[in-house]
Amino acid sequence: MSSMKDSENLKIPFGDIKVATKNFKTIIGRGGYGPVYKGELTLSGDHLTSVAVKRLPNIAESGRANEDETYLITNAGGTFGYCDPVYIKTGILTKKSDVYSFGAVLFEALCGRLCFMNVIGEQRHLVPLARRCYEEGKLNEIMDLDLKDSESVREFSEVAYQCLHDDQERRPSMDVVLQKLEKVLELLEYEEACESQKLEEALQLQIYEEALEFQKLEEALRLQEYEEACELRLLEEALGLQKLVETLQLLEFDDALEMQELMEALELYKLGDMLNLEGIGEMAMSNGLGNFWEMGVCGCNMQSST
Repeated sequence: MSSMKDSENLKIPFGDIKVATKNFKTIIGRGGYGPVYKGELTLSGDHLTSVAVKRLPNIAESGRANEDETYLITNAGGTFGYCDPVYIKTGILTKKSDVYSFGAVLFEALCGRLCFMNVIGEQRHLVPLARRCYEEGKLNEIMDLDLKDSESVREFSEVAYQCLHDDQERRPSMDVVLQKLEKVLELLEYEEACESQKLEEALQLQIYEEALEFQKLEEALRLQEYEEACELRLLEEALGLQKLVETLQLLEFDDALEMQELMEALELYKLGDMLNLEGIGEMAMSNGLGNFWEMGVCGCNMQSST
């Protein structure tokens, strides 16, 4: 079987196609691109290649290459931006043409925009922009804002880029694309699990920090209560000491008052004694006993002095 690279400029006369398909009698299927006929063509040398042929009357349609055949030869048609440039150039649709279209869809999903847009009368195509940004390492500039750079995103974009290769032979088969996307899905699930674990760890750390902060607050409150209790105890002790001092002062005042009263009583007692003695002396003088009184008083004084 000849490769598409060898058949890029292949032009097959309608008569040959009519003969190869036995005048379009062998229908092998129907689909979005209409009836498909089976045929055999010599594309390179003497080797016959089974092909699937779609015959379009007047309108251009696009469709998926038959899985059991190698080529689908049609009038080039389809939505620009999704169609394989090789198919547009040669009219030969292959499985690798489907790979190209799928790559365009992958970039649509990655960038969150349509492959073809009409902006203020200007036609803008995603595929050339996506390929250029991928090659320049600036894919994040056109990537969906809800996505962030990760290993799964890089693997996904690599698959999409490989699907859009100009050389069909360098594009992966759909089986390989499926395998790579399954690995991307596994990687994404792993990343989400890691992100979930990180989130859970962050939450646990936040809970721990809040518990630690609460514990510190409780300790601070206990310390404040203890300090207030100590201050209250010191205040009570100070009040007790003040009361004691006041009591002692009151006792000293009472003692001083009693002492003063005692001294005043003693003075009164002495004064009374003196008054009594004076009265006795006057009585003695009046009775002519003055000398005897003086001698008696002097004798008393002498005895008291000795």
